[in-house]
Amino acid sequence: MVQFTTIVAMVGVPMLVMASPLEKKATDATTTYTHTSMPSDFTRPTSGPLYDPLSGLTCLGIATHGGADWFTTTLCALLGANPAKVNASIHLDEGTYNNAESVTFSVHDLDGKANPVPVSFLNGGGAGIVNSGSSAWFAGGFRSAVVSTGGSGVVDGQLFQRVGSSDDKLVAAGEWGFKYLTGVDAEKEDVAKDGNNWDDWMDKAYKNPVIILTNDKTTAKGLEPNQYYTVYLTKNEDKTISLWQSTNPSDLLNVFIKVDSKELKENTRYLYHLKGWAAF
Repeated sequence: MVQFTTIVAMVGVPMLVMASPLEKKATDATTTYTHTSMPSDFTRPTSGPLYDPLSGLTCLGIATHGGADWFTTTLCALLGANPAKVNASIHLDEGTYNNAESVTFSVHDLDGKANPVPVSFLNGGGAGIVNSGSSAWFAGGFRSAVVSTGGSGVVDGQLFQRVGSSDDKLVAAGEWGFKYLTGVDAEKEDVAKDGNNWDDWMDKAYKNPVIILTNDKTTAKGLEPNQYYTVYLTKNEDKTISLWQSTNPSDLLNVFIKVDSKELKENTRYLYHLKGWAAF
């Protein structure tokens, strides 16, 4: 993917920096809840940072929990390719980018129809599910917008979970994230059938959003079977491919998994990208 200007954070991890246009009026809202089993002064925040002001809109704000890796890895891939375009799908309604209370996230249904969905911090914020911590909730906002939109990627009010799912749905899920987040169809490449194109795919992944689904058995260190990964960087000096699967804010030195290109090919079942390698 395209490499952007980077800075080095105090923890020593390169972070992509992006200026935020999402500043509006400042708010600092909280809601007071009273309950017989809780102190009367219990408060729950109703606003928080949409994304970290240091790293901006990057994969560092996303986490994968509960088997929704088809969604999180696609969002990460899109951010790696063109964070400004992802940012264009976000409209701040109330608050500032570092203290957002309500935001409209523009997603699409699986027919490609645009669907702007207002999401409050209460429905999208907080650590867990798809947010890597309390310093960003844009991932949770997109998640809530997709859940509201419905379709095959939503089951019982939650994103489709690969755990315990049929193989057909697990494979199909790799295309859903692209359609929900861009409105453009995705294309699935069968590595066993068309693996002779692997080097070309990796070259194209430098500038295009790409995710992969691993085989049901994996041999590469750091890769788990039947899971999705973002192909994040394909032009490392040591000839490896950098993959992303989740961000642990307590372990930022190990955000990416480096795998030899040949070894990654041997461990990949399908590769997904926008249809016709459409620009993003």
